[in-house]
Amino acid sequence: MKLNFLCAHHRTWLQGHPEVALSTCITSYEQGINLIEDNNFRAAANHAGCALEAAQIVLGQQVPDADHVGRFSDAGVLLVYALQLLGEDETATKVHGGVLSYLERKVQAYGSRSGLVEALQRWMKLADEMAVYAPPVQPQVASMLLH
Repeated sequence: MKLNFLCAHHRTWLQGHPEVALSTCITSYEQGINLIEDNNFRAAANHAGCALEAAQIVLGQQVPDADHVGRFSDAGVLLVYALQLLGEDETATKVHGGVLSYLERKVQAYGSRSGLVEALQRWMKLADEMAVYAPPVQPQVASMLLH
């Protein structure tokens, strides 16, 4: 399973404009929060997904810094939360697994700097909390979700 929230054209364009990707991440995240407050969970999930993909673009183009890692992590938490509000626990678990796998790869590549370990610990804690609501992630599915 691979979730896509940005169209291929927009994703490609953002990859060439990381400063706009960062702005897209921030704007989409804030809109997702507002939509959850308005009980519009489907639209919130879409915006959170856009924020997550935009943050991933930023993280993929430079050595991660704590702010960018935090934005990626926050967008992932928002997407998982919105999906759970929609009753899509299995998809939420897969998203969680994909984000966790991505963070693990970043820690392997860059070590314990730039907030990566803290973000990874946050995701592991979220996994414990999600275990009450959703089945465990199948590793092969999780690693395919976000790359």
